[in-house]
Amino acid sequence: MSVIVRTPAGCLKIYCKGADSVIYERLHPSQLFVDVTLLHMEQFATKGYRTLCIAVAEIDADDYEKWSKLYHKASTSLHNRQEEIDRVADLIERNLFVIGATAIEDKLQEGVPEAIANFQEAGIRVWMLTGDKQETAVNIGYSSCLIKQDMSLLLCTEKQSAEDTRQTLVQIIDRLSGLKAAKKELRESAGRIVVQRSTRGFHTDNSPRQQRLSGRCTVDTAVQ
Repeated sequence: MSVIVRTPAGCLKIYCKGADSVIYERLHPSQLFVDVTLLHMEQFATKGYRTLCIAVAEIDADDYEKWSKLYHKASTSLHNRQEEIDRVADLIERNLFVIGATAIEDKLQEGVPEAIANFQEAGIRVWMLTGDKQETAVNIGYSSCLIKQDMSLLLCTEKQSAEDTRQTLVQIIDRLSGLKAAKKELRESAGRIVVQRSTRGFHTDNSPRQQRLSGRCTVDTAVQ
């Protein structure tokens, strides 16, 4: 999300907020607070806080005039309007400078852990979609009782391609499939899969190969 403002001195600035993985792709090479901000966001995430990164950039007046015409055309388009707006917005959300981050505690609603426990007791698979950093997703998984202390966490972190993601998921699922002959109690506490948000699109396609992989997934999954 971005907003363009004009300061009292007449300077144009764009302020952007979003996930660190999105903002950091749009940063100027010269930065002062990247490392310390990322460290603080990771610390906040391990506590279960919802985090956002904030960045700013100055905009040349001539560049803004040219861009505003493109934005007006995109915002009034009759076809694929949102896609056109996103494309044009990407043109100006560049060369940003990190100025900080926010962290908000978003507590679970009353009864959520008990509801998840009841689902699992009934044999219902539970997928948790958080959209947060991996550390936040894991923390929420614990607080919601989707993940228990005696469980192993199997992480599918950032991959370069869909094939890398599939291979990782196959390895994880194969590790769990050996527990099928074990006691029911052992299977229940075996583990949970945590999938990083940047890989999520790789394993949600509808190809025949992916359908076969999805059919093998027999564990509750915390998806980032």
